[in-house]
Amino acid sequence: MRIYSACLSGVEPVPVEVEGDFGSGLPVFQIVGLPDTVLRESRARIKGAITQCQFDFPVDQRAVLNLSPSSLKKQGSQFDLALAIRILAGTGQISLPQGHLFALGELSLTGELKSTPLMAPLILAAQKLKGQGYGLVPFDHEGPIPEISNMIILRIRSLTELRESAWWEKLSSNSNMNSSDELPIESELAKIVVSEFWAKHIGLAALGRLHYLLVGPPGIGKSFFAECVRKVLEVLPRRKSPEESVLDTVFGRKCGALPWAAPHHSSTSVGMLGSVSPLSPGAISKAHGGVLFLDEVLEFSPRVLDSLREPMEQGFIEIARGSNHFRLPSRFQLIATANPCRCGYWKHGYRICRCRPVARQQYQARLSGPLIDRFDVSIFIKENLSSLTPTVSLQEVVEKIRGTITTSHIEFKKFSDQGERRPPVIDRDGLSFRTQTKARKVSQLIALWENKSESPTHFNEALSYQKIDF
Repeated sequence: MRIYSACLSGVEPVPVEVEGDFGSGLPVFQIVGLPDTVLRESRARIKGAITQCQFDFPVDQRAVLNLSPSSLKKQGSQFDLALAIRILAGTGQISLPQGHLFALGELSLTGELKSTPLMAPLILAAQKLKGQGYGLVPFDHEGPIPEISNMIILRIRSLTELRESAWWEKLSSNSNMNSSDELPIESELAKIVVSEFWAKHIGLAALGRLHYLLVGPPGIGKSFFAECVRKVLEVLPRRKSPEESVLDTVFGRKCGALPWAAPHHSSTSVGMLGSVSPLSPGAISKAHGGVLFLDEVLEFSPRVLDSLREPMEQGFIEIARGSNHFRLPSRFQLIATANPCRCGYWKHGYRICRCRPVARQQYQARLSGPLIDRFDVSIFIKENLSSLTPTVSLQEVVEKIRGTITTSHIEFKKFSDQGERRPPVIDRDGLSFRTQTKARKVSQLIALWENKSESPTHFNEALSYQKIDF
């Protein structure tokens, strides 16, 4: 029978096995495996809890507890319950069920269990364990408990409940509470209307989680487009990763809410990427699983903007400062907006641009070619999002996305899993492999949106979105 608890490596929940060695020798109670100060202090809490619950603490023998993997620094009081169970099981005072036992919770001196921060995301570490087992969490935990397919999760109030011979059968399995994301009310979506062209692009952005760059004069609806995509994504079902659950707690975000980050253009590299000492995820990690919105992207520092290139492709960023080294998640959808020049009216229908050509070129050059090349769709906007007819409501966009995913489930899955590795429909001289790959991906989505077989027309349309004409 193996006993586990969990800790965080950066923002990734990691299972930690609790091993015990009990035998004759000098009486010592030692915890090894890189415990922090809080964890070392748990020796006093565990000893007091075991004694107060009428168990025998092994004061006359050697008790060494190891937290594996030993190379990972362990922090927090959530290990208390697992450590106490390892002592009681190792000295033959309690019985354990078949399979593994996963335990989280802080012990009081009286043996009562208390909830700890990040309880829900820490439970997700149990998904990495093989085989069936049981999980124990404090009864006073108020948040949702994620569903773990290979584990029956039980709530426990005190160590005294482990005294009975088959305590796991007597604890109610109804204590397992699964989390459920509350979707926003969709009635307001019916009141928001856009033109058919922009409804299509909102749908493509939400359906394919495409990176969008929108350039155009002030007040034309660039930020409104991003907000529309956000509202649509909020009502669509999503699969949350364990890292998202951790980040929900770190950023104080409501469980199930769409990750959204909109940093100010004065943000530094640390604010955008994050830091290690102390560990502080940046905007790209806050947007993990959701949207990173950069309004007026040309006002950002070019150095900060170029630092987004690798995270956009890799889905994570590795930060190292001295001996501290962490990998922070950053799989986000980027939506960026920009004015075409400093005054904002270059190529405007009736307003005159006051910028000199050199100043305009310098302003546009703040967005580097390699970063522009990472956008799936780049559009110069000349018409307001709702100025053209006929108009479509966001509710209709949502319903069409749901219908597209349902009716084209096999094709959509094939696109998601293999689309970037398939060759383009048409060979184009002078186009980079990345450009052709992006165009193919967008082409497939356009065909899905129109409920048609993919054709060269779709590819040509997708190709027209690959270059922004300032």
